Amino acid sequence: MATQVVVIPYSIPKKYSRFSMLAWANNLLKTNFTDVQQMGSGACHCQIMDCVVPGSIDMTKVKFDAQGEDDCKHNFRLLHEAFSKNDITRTIPVDQLIMGDFKSNFEFLKWFRGFYKANVKSLEYDPGDLS
Repeated sequence: MATQVVVIPYSIPKKYSRFSMLAWANNLLKTNFTDVQQMGSGACHCQIMDCVVPGSIDMTKVKFDAQGEDDCKHNFRLLHEAFSKNDITRTIPVDQLIMGDFKSNFEFLKWFRGFYKANVKSLEYDPGDLS
């Protein structure tokens, strides 16, 4: 069984606008976010991680309808476990993301875009197939 080598981006271009980041995430995930702060539940990050490293997160455990802080923390715990399993040392600023801090959400999404671009060679991700 071959193991996947995960490339971790260390430098992320600063040229991305929040609009281009939203367009990228919405296109990839087939969502309709209008602001990066709406991504603070962690569900979209879990989906991107599943896209980059398929099977790294049990998507049936992700709470897409996260109603409160506990649900969001649950999603970020799943993401942290996936990071650990793949030797990704990126710190997840959970509290700032959940609180809707623009800078934290924007920077984390930029990192995820770099992570995606460094690792994904196929554009065949179906966010509707979460089995």
